[in-house]
Amino acid sequence: MPWKEVSTMFQRHEFIQLALQPGTALRALCRRFGISPPAALEAAIGALRLQHPTWGGRTLQARLRALGYPAVPAPRTITAILRRTVGLPPVAAAPVRPWQRFEVPTPNVLWQMDFKGHFSLLHGRCHPLTVLDDCSRFALCLHACPNEQGPTVHTHLTRTFRRYGLPSRRLMDTGPPWGTPLTRSPLTPLTV
Repeated sequence: MPWKEVSTMFQRHEFIQLALQPGTALRALCRRFGISPPAALEAAIGALRLQHPTWGGRTLQARLRALGYPAVPAPRTITAILRRTVGLPPVAAAPVRPWQRFEVPTPNVLWQMDFKGHFSLLHGRCHPLTVLDDCSRFALCLHACPNEQGPTVHTHLTRTFRRYGLPSRRLMDTGPPWGTPLTRSPLTPLTV
């Protein structure tokens, strides 16, 4: 009877298929194929990468742990294994987009409003209220407020609107006094 020729690639494929079966005794499988356990792990990494070409080190690590591998290497090690494994290039990095500001082209179109934290004073706390024109970066308002409540902000914004006019748009977070993410309506008495 003629011997059946088995290529190295066929043996790797067979090993990987058996290694991916649930409940496989990995050490016994490695002994059967005459390979060391680290090589088996590298083969499993390669097999998973072939099945999922977009997976990187972190995703492969999570999947190997989910499959029950006892000692899964760090994501960087998995990436290094992929780099040195012939035919398995690393996942291509996402294209780097140049950073772009959302700056408006003319003044008084967009005002940014916010409180810049708070700090202790001898008699209470100071809450700095800032209003900044997005185009010119001019500080339209900078007031040391005793709190961050709607009536206090209303007073300072009314004074600022009378002095500089009304902007076309305003940008502020959803925290007090501008709004709260817990309400159904994004409008508060102050934003109205």
